[in-house]
Amino acid sequence: MKGFYGCLLTVFLVVGLASVSSLAQSVNVTTWHNDIGRTGQNTHETTLTTGINKTNFGRVCSYKLLLNEQVYAQPLVLGNIVIGGTQHQAVLVLTMQDNIYVFDGANHTGAKCNLLQGPIRLLPSNEATVDCKFINCGAISYTMGVLGTPVIDPATNTLYVVTHSQWPKKQPSKFYHRLHALDLTSPTLAEKYNGPATLPSVKVGSVTFQSKVEIQRPGLLLLTGEEPAVAHPMVYAAFSTTEGTRPNPSGWIFGYDAQNLKSSSSPLVYATTSGKPDVKKRHGGGIWQGAGGLSAGGDQNGGNYIYFSTADGQFDNPLATRGNGGNSFLKLTPQLQVSDYFTPADAFYRWDSSCHEPEGWDLDFGSGSAVVVPPDPHMNSAYQHVAIKADKENYLWVIDRTSPGRFVGQSCGCTCTVQNTNVIQQLAVPSAYQAHSTPAFWDDGSTPFLYYAPTYGPLSKYPLNCGPDNGPICAATATAGTILGYSPTPAVSSNGTTKGTGIVWVIDAVGGNALMAFDAETMARLYSSNDCHNRDKIGLPTSFSVPTIANGHVFVGTRTDFDIFGPTTASCN
Repeated sequence: MKGFYGCLLTVFLVVGLASVSSLAQSVNVTTWHNDIGRTGQNTHETTLTTGINKTNFGRVCSYKLLLNEQVYAQPLVLGNIVIGGTQHQAVLVLTMQDNIYVFDGANHTGAKCNLLQGPIRLLPSNEATVDCKFINCGAISYTMGVLGTPVIDPATNTLYVVTHSQWPKKQPSKFYHRLHALDLTSPTLAEKYNGPATLPSVKVGSVTFQSKVEIQRPGLLLLTGEEPAVAHPMVYAAFSTTEGTRPNPSGWIFGYDAQNLKSSSSPLVYATTSGKPDVKKRHGGGIWQGAGGLSAGGDQNGGNYIYFSTADGQFDNPLATRGNGGNSFLKLTPQLQVSDYFTPADAFYRWDSSCHEPEGWDLDFGSGSAVVVPPDPHMNSAYQHVAIKADKENYLWVIDRTSPGRFVGQSCGCTCTVQNTNVIQQLAVPSAYQAHSTPAFWDDGSTPFLYYAPTYGPLSKYPLNCGPDNGPICAATATAGTILGYSPTPAVSSNGTTKGTGIVWVIDAVGGNALMAFDAETMARLYSSNDCHNRDKIGLPTSFSVPTIANGHVFVGTRTDFDIFGPTTASCN
């Protein structure tokens, strides 16, 4: 089956304009959580093994960012690209000042990371990054710029990224989101494909998109014709309200022709709650997913779709022309038409603020991305087309991508106990707080595993090989590991299925903001950057950070700096 695995290969295949032996095996990480299924796995890591520890692995270089830069987007890696006439392994870092930095991911000649290009500002000269004095940024400080993780098309060496800006620079009256297509082979990262495109203030049903009150939090999605099948490459950007906006506006998705951002057919537009608002005139249904990207993949019938989940919002019938899909898992065609959905039975309870004044308990269903589990010979045949996600009520949900289950609940008041009989599995996980993260997937050659860490709960390994009546998540044989802090989304690196090479990586954003590594088989801790405080300590944490692992290195963005970790002989102190 080419579809899903073809897309995985696209992430990792060598891309470049010339052949250089030292970079010939370079791995690309071109999208949030590594692939369009958001599995978080890099199975082409040949250098890092479970033999790493604080004596042979650590920070090899760091780069101090400008004031208030802040890196929320996951760093991306493109190997074997010509920059300035020389072949490089490029690491792209985007900041909340709407700046882009391009670092050398392979060569480190000193304590300061090697900057190849940048900072290059992506805004017009008469505009500024959005100042949080003029919008409600919530937990984000200072400015709102590039927030969601961009995406790279390695076939064309193009970076797609959404910026957020205000005009004029002081006392702004207008706010803009723009989708850029940047030429990564250009010395100035020049715009291409008729970019940038300014997102329109479009009205759908009863809602209107407004850049002032929407943020581009989820990672971008690029579809290039394999799975889901599209007539030509498409890039999708999803939006959620800025925190605390009242009344809550809708969530949105915009789809653009990736090779002509100003095509007459662009943008495709979808609003999650375009029908009648509730009695408080709220719509809601934002798409934020703990920064996780829109997911994509096939179903049992051969169809190919986009999958995501929404935050607290009005719910009635997402399949209606002007329906409301708050607190739901939605399945869309690449043309942004709703194909199917799942909504938990307590959707009304989650949204009904009369149960938990003044504005509810914030129990939204859309606090993490859906992992599109690839077809796996070690999983039961009944579970070859599932999606797995977490929510703020601390459940892991296993959803049938072919027939998600729709809604069989009811308005059950403030003591809702209705059970979800229309979903494959609903597994409670231990946590002292709401979950805001996405699991990772990896098969060690005999057993497929799901790795997941709820907020202030243990990083756990769940086998996915239970039978048709009990699974696929085998909770009884799960391995619970280290208790972690706020919203850690894990990633996995391995050399295929070779024993002793599987490593689970997380950024633990509490207690000093540490990069941590665990044995993917035993869940034993291998490394923490806090073990070598002076050599390895990373910068101040940003919410929902995900480490990027490629080519023997780990790349980490923070509020204050960009760090590269890898094999080292420097003393630990």
